[in-house]
Amino acid sequence: MISKLFENIDYLSLIGVALIIYVTYYYYKYFNRINPLPGPLPFPLFGNLPQLYICHGGNLKKFFESNHKKYGDLFEFNFDLRTIALNRVEHIEKLLLASSKNPYIKTISSNNTEGFHELGIMGKGLFINQDYKSWRYNRHFFTQAILSPKFSNEAVHLANKLFNELESCWNKLYLKEGVIKENRKKMDISPWFNQFTNDMIITLLTGERSYTMAGYFNELSDDEKAERPSALVDETVKFVHAIRKHFMGILMFQFVSPFLRHYFPYFKNKSDDFIRNMKFMNQRMDAIIKRRRQEIENTPLDKPLQNDMLTSIITANTPRDINYNKIGDKKVMRPMTDPELRGIIFDGIVAGTDSTANTISFIIYYLAHYPDVKKKMLNEIDRIFQDDKTRPITENDAHNLKYCEAIVKEVSRIFSVVNSLPRCLENPDEIGGYQWQAETIIRINIDAIHHNEEYWEEPDKFNPDRWMVEGFEPKKNSFIMFGGGLRVCPGRKLAMIKLVGLMGTYRDKLVPISIIETDDPNLVLKRNSAASRPEKSRNYKILPDLENPVVALITYVTYYYYKYFNRINPLPGPFPFPLFGNLPQLYIWHGGHFKKFLESNHKKYGDLFEFNLNTRTITLGRVDHIEKLLLASSKNPYIKTISDNDTKGFHELEMMGKGLFFNQDYKSWRYNRHFFTQAILSPKFSNEAVHLANKLFNELESYWDKLYLKEGVTKENRKKINISPWFNQFTNDMVIALLTGERSYTMAGCFNELSDNEKAERPSALVDETVKFVHALRKHLIGIIMFQIVSPFLRHYFPYFKNKSDDYIQNMKFVNQRMDAIIKRRRQEIENTPLDKPLQNDMLTSIITANTPRDINYTNKIDNKEVMRPMTDPEIRGIISDGIIAGTDSTANTISFIVYYLAHYPDVKKKMLNEIDRIFQDDKTRPITENDIHNLKYCEAIIKEVSRIFSIVNSLPRCLETPNEIGGYQWPTETMIRINIDAIHHNEEYWEEPNKFNPDRWMVEGFEPKKNSFIMFGGGLRVCPGRKLAMIELVCLMALLFRKYEIDLIDKEAPLKTESGVITVCAELFVEIKLRN
Repeated sequence: MISKLFENIDYLSLIGVALIIYVTYYYYKYFNRINPLPGPLPFPLFGNLPQLYICHGGNLKKFFESNHKKYGDLFEFNFDLRTIALNRVEHIEKLLLASSKNPYIKTISSNNTEGFHELGIMGKGLFINQDYKSWRYNRHFFTQAILSPKFSNEAVHLANKLFNELESCWNKLYLKEGVIKENRKKMDISPWFNQFTNDMIITLLTGERSYTMAGYFNELSDDEKAERPSALVDETVKFVHAIRKHFMGILMFQFVSPFLRHYFPYFKNKSDDFIRNMKFMNQRMDAIIKRRRQEIENTPLDKPLQNDMLTSIITANTPRDINYNKIGDKKVMRPMTDPELRGIIFDGIVAGTDSTANTISFIIYYLAHYPDVKKKMLNEIDRIFQDDKTRPITENDAHNLKYCEAIVKEVSRIFSVVNSLPRCLENPDEIGGYQWQAETIIRINIDAIHHNEEYWEEPDKFNPDRWMVEGFEPKKNSFIMFGGGLRVCPGRKLAMIKLVGLMGTYRDKLVPISIIETDDPNLVLKRNSAASRPEKSRNYKILPDLENPVVALITYVTYYYYKYFNRINPLPGPFPFPLFGNLPQLYIWHGGHFKKFLESNHKKYGDLFEFNLNTRTITLGRVDHIEKLLLASSKNPYIKTISDNDTKGFHELEMMGKGLFFNQDYKSWRYNRHFFTQAILSPKFSNEAVHLANKLFNELESYWDKLYLKEGVTKENRKKINISPWFNQFTNDMVIALLTGERSYTMAGCFNELSDNEKAERPSALVDETVKFVHALRKHLIGIIMFQIVSPFLRHYFPYFKNKSDDYIQNMKFVNQRMDAIIKRRRQEIENTPLDKPLQNDMLTSIITANTPRDINYTNKIDNKEVMRPMTDPEIRGIISDGIIAGTDSTANTISFIVYYLAHYPDVKKKMLNEIDRIFQDDKTRPITENDIHNLKYCEAIIKEVSRIFSIVNSLPRCLETPNEIGGYQWPTETMIRINIDAIHHNEEYWEEPNKFNPDRWMVEGFEPKKNSFIMFGGGLRVCPGRKLAMIELVCLMALLFRKYEIDLIDKEAPLKTESGVITVCAELFVEIKLRN
C-alpha cells in the first residue's frame, strides 16, 4: 500500500524541492556566518570552484590576484571549506613563528581530512602531516639527510652529469648541423627543465636513476632513440606520471567535497582512479625501499653506502648512522618504518620537481626581457669560470654566483611559483583584527605580500640589484619564497644549488635558445607543463565585461526558456539547462552512460521523446517511425547524420567531407563508400582476414600462456585475467594490419605492461609507437564526441573545454601525420613493386591502386565519372581512419558480451560447444577456414542475439534535409533524429519474449525479424560496410576461444561493468580461463 503512494510522484520535482531546501539552508548559513568578509559569492556544493575554473581557467594565481584587487588585503573564499586570505605581513606574523611552541603548525582543518584519509596519506610525510610529533620526527630525518655535506656534493655532481645528458639530447634535436635552421625556433624549453629536475630529484632521493629526459627525447625524436634501456625509460616515465597524477589527486581530495566525490559519477570515477594510482605508487616505492634495504644489508659495515636520501634515512638510528642520537626525545631515536620512509620520499619528489623547473623557466623569460640584467649575470659567470665552458660546476661556484642568486630571489618575488601558504587554527585566536574559531582555514597570499609597496620599493619592477645592496634585508616575512616558520621548506638549500647551478649553464648553449624563443612575438608559455607567462602577458578575457553579469545571465536564461517553451512539436523529455542542455542529467544522474540515459528516458517518456545535447534531438523507438529513414535506395533523402547547425566542431577537426561516418556530402560519401566496399568485400580480403585471425590468436595464446596458464603462475593468477582489454588489443592489431598492411603490436604492449619480467619478442620502439598511435585514435574518437555534444560557446570560451578542444585538435594533427606517413610508405612500396609482382591484400593497397593500372577491377562499375579517378591522400586517410575506429571497439566489446552471456546461459554454451566440436572434430590447433565460419550457424545466432539484447551501438543519428513528417509530427529541415536501437530490439511487438536471451530464435527455419526491427549494423544506405569483416572476426574468435579453452566468470553475481558513449564498451570482465579437457 505504501508503495502506491509513490506511484505518481514526479521524482524530478522532488529533487527540485530538495535542491531548493538545500540551497536555502546553504545561503542561510552563509549570510549568518561569523565575521563576514568580502569575497566572491560561493555556489552550493561547488563553493567558488565555478569562479576559479570558468572565470580564471583553473589558474589559482589569477584567482588570488583578481580577488585581492577587488576585495583588498583581507577577504574570504570557499573551496569546500571557508578560507580566510591574508595579504599583509602584520596579519601573518604569529602564523610564521619559528618556535617549537608555535601553535600554527597545522595546514589542514580536521573537517577536511576525510579525503586524505581515503588516500592513505594522513599522518605520513611532511606536507599533509598534521600530527606534530610525527611531523617533527619525519622533519628531523629529512633535514638531517638533505643538509649533510655529502648530499650537497652529490647534488652538484649529479647536476653536472645530468646537464651533460640534457645537452646531448638538445644537440641531437636542435643544435647539430642540419636541424638548427629548421627546428631551433620550435624548442619548448620548460618540459626539458621538468624532466631534468625529475631525474635529479628522484635519483638524489631514492638512489635509483630516473630517465624521464630520455623518455622525452624518445618522444620528440623521429629516428634516433636515447641510449638507455627502453624498459627502464618506460618504467620511469610511468612512475613520474603517476606521481604527478597523485599530486592532482591530492588537490581534488582537498577541494572537492566528500559528497561530490562519493555520489557524483564524474568525481567518483576520478576519485577511484586517483586511489588506484596511489596504490600503484605505494607498490613502486615499497619495491624501491625493499631493494635499498637489501643492498644495505649486503654491504659490509666498513664499506661506504650511497649518498642518497633514502639510504641516509634507512640507516638513521642504526649502527650505520654516524649521527646517531642528536635529539634527546626517545621517540625520535627509533629507525623509520617503510610507510614513514615512503611518505617523506614522496613529499620530497613532489615538492622538489615542478617548483625548481618552473622557476628556471620564469628566470629565462625575465632575462630575455631584461638584457641589462642578463649582461650583468653573464659577466659574473664569465668572471668565475674564466670562459671555461666545460669544467664541472662546484658547490663553491654556486656560493660565489651572488648575482645569479639575486636573480633567483627577484624572479621568485615578482612571480611566485607557490601562490599561497595554508595554515589552520588549532585554537580560537585573533587574526587580522577578527576573533576566529578553532579549525578556521587561513591562506597567506604570497603574491600580495611580495608586491606590496609598503614592503618593497617599486614592487612591480623586476630589479635583482635590490638584493645586491650591502646590508639589504627584506622586512620580516615580506619575502617568503620558501614559506616560513616551522613549516619553512626543508629543501631550500638543495633548490638554490639546483637553480644557481642551472643558471651557470648560461656560459654554454642555453643563451641562443632563450633569445630565439623570446624573439617570437607570439610566444605563449603554458602553466604547469610550461612556464606561466608572467604579468606582462596579454590578458585573455573569458567572459565579456558587463556592468552586471547577473542581469546578462538572467536575460540569457529567460530567452533560452522562452525558445524552449515555444518550440515546435513539444515532446516529453528531460528538462534542459541553459548552455548545457541535458548534459547534467547524462553525467550526474547516469555517470556519462549514454545507454542508461536512453533507457531511462525511454522508460519514462515512451517511444517518442526528445533530449538536448547541444542540439534538440528527437528519439524514435518504433519500427513504423523509422521506415523511411532506413530506405536502402540511392534516392533516400535521409543520408545526413549531422545537422548543418552542428558541423562547426567537425570543421574545426577538419573532418567534414572526409571518410564515411561524418561525411555529409552525398557525392563524396558515395565515392568513398564505393572504394571501401570494393576493398572489404573482395575474396582476397576475406581470406587475409581469416589468415590473420588465426595468426594473431596464436600470438594472443602465447601471451596468455606466459601470464596465466604455464606451470607456476596458474594457481596464483588464473582468476585475475581481465579479458576485455585483450579482445580490444586483438581487434586493434587485426583491423590496423588489415586496413593499413602494417603490423600493429598493442597485444605485445598489453603483455609488456602486465608482465613483471619477460617482455614480448617485439622491438620495444615498434610496440611503443603502435600503442601511442592506438591511444591517439581512441582519444580522437572521444574528441569527436566532445566536438559534437559540447556547444561552440563552451568550447571557445570556457577554459576547461577550450583546453580540451585544443588538446583534441593537436591529437588529430598527430593522427593525420601518422596516417600520412603510412600512406606515403605504401605508395613508395607500390611504385617499387614491378607490375607482374603481387601486392599486399590490405585495404590501403587496394584503395591506392584503385583506378590505376594496378587495379584488376579497373572498370566503371558506377555510372559516374567522378568515381573513376584515384583517391587523394586526405580521402584515403579519412576512410582508413574511419575503418580503424569503427572496426575495433565494436567487435572487441561484442565478444566480451558474448563471453558474459555464455557464462550465464550454460545450455546455450553447451549447444555452441557441440557445434564447434562437430566441425573441428576435437582438433584444437588447425587453422580456421572461411568455410568453417560459414558452417558455424549457432555461433552466428549467438552473435546476433547478444547484439540484439545488448546493443553495442545505442542509437543511429539521422538529420532531415527537407521538411518531413516523422513519428506523426511535421518537422522542419535540419531536425536531428536518433533511432533508439535498444528500444526497438526490446519491443514485444517485434520480438517474442524480447528480454529473454534466446539464440535459438535465429535457428528456426524461415525465421526473419520484422523489417528494421534488428539493426545490429544500422540500415539503409548508411548500413555498416564492414559487417562481413565483423562477422568473420566474431565467429573466428568464438571458435578459436571455445574449442580450446574453458572460460567462466569469476563472479557471476557481479553486474556487467560498462561505459557508454557513441558505443557501449565492456569496462572490465574478470574470467577464469583453463584448457578444455
